[in-house]
Amino acid sequence: MVDGFGGVVSCKMDDAAFCCSANMPEEQRCCLCRRFRSESAGCKLQRQDKLNRALGAAVGLILLWVVLFVPRNVCAEETRPALPTGSVVALLGERGVLCSGTLVAPRLVLSARHCHGVKYALIAATIASEPRRLHSVVRKLKLPHSILDVALFVLKKPSIQAPLPLYSRGKAPRGQAYAMGYGRDGLTGKVEGLKVLSLTIDGWNCEAEKALHYGCGPDSEFVIGRNMQDVDTCSGDSGGPVLVRSGDVWEVVGVTSRSVAKAVRVCGDGGIYVRADVVSVWVERMKQRLAREENER
Repeated sequence: MVDGFGGVVSCKMDDAAFCCSANMPEEQRCCLCRRFRSESAGCKLQRQDKLNRALGAAVGLILLWVVLFVPRNVCAEETRPALPTGSVVALLGERGVLCSGTLVAPRLVLSARHCHGVKYALIAATIASEPRRLHSVVRKLKLPHSILDVALFVLKKPSIQAPLPLYSRGKAPRGQAYAMGYGRDGLTGKVEGLKVLSLTIDGWNCEAEKALHYGCGPDSEFVIGRNMQDVDTCSGDSGGPVLVRSGDVWEVVGVTSRSVAKAVRVCGDGGIYVRADVVSVWVERMKQRLAREENER
């Protein structure tokens, strides 16, 4: 139909309505083909639409700011599953935290080989009878005939905290993983206790050309993260675990080692982790050796 302003309007409504002309200027036009009782009411609807669009744009800008600038490397406490945080260990020297680690036996902490000067292990136990107890470290065991960045630290006395098993399957897990450690926050540089990072494992990510690019060992290490992603382990997290869940059991799939070779920043551009399945047999042998030594006393 043709309205009084000469504009063609197709308005299909089942009750009385006012249809504004398609030829009217935007600032004068009421919402085309909307129900309202009068022209003024229709123009109020148009103004409300403009306000809603402006609010929507503002909300979009706020969300963009949150995505770009709000630290998101620490997994929110309320959204992550219950993790075995009590089995994650802080390795201390004379002046504080040097590295992190995982309790894999009552007297054995799995950590990084490059951690030197370790005197104590702080086990953040959740058991009331052993709250945050300090353990003396008496020995460091290195993987023989290997340069892999793993070591076992022997405690003077056993911990009653439950140790964690190692992932022993050669096939790479895929999906959700969590890295934990007592290191610095990659964005603020602060140390604020145990840190939990929500990560995604998509294969070992260290094959052929990727191994040359990242500087990782293709048969013994894997890579998580990439440049400018920010979700990354940092100084002090070395030796800490990367955990995956197999059914109801949490397993250590990796040990934090170092940054990737071409990282622009020390923390935030991706990390290299030693595969737990590669060292699981050696760790088991060390458990048995320690048990024999204790029986011979």
